[in-house]
Amino acid sequence: MPDLRGIGTFDNVLCETVIMHLERKQIAAAVRRLLDVVKPSGILYLSWRVTENADLRDPQGRLYAAFDAPMVLAELKGATVLLDEEVVSASSGKKIHRLVVKKPGYEIRE
Repeated sequence: MPDLRGIGTFDNVLCETVIMHLERKQIAAAVRRLLDVVKPSGILYLSWRVTENADLRDPQGRLYAAFDAPMVLAELKGATVLLDEEVVSASSGKKIHRLVVKKPGYEIRE
């Protein structure tokens, strides 16, 4: 995701429980890139499964990186946070962090 190129920009971008599968050192760049593809005044929805203390791998080998919300929020500088919550997923029973942010828009000058 940090190297995502050639896809244009969008009014809304949804990234549902994906970034936790990246290595921790890739997450900040991935979050910045996701915000880059949001048009001015657009919305980014971002969620991840919360893994506390240390990275984990499930029996299939999928990575669940341990990182915190402040690390993600630091990469969303200038965006307005519309939702910032942790909930328990009804399907998995795991804690999920959800963020909805609005990217700054163009200034209209008179």
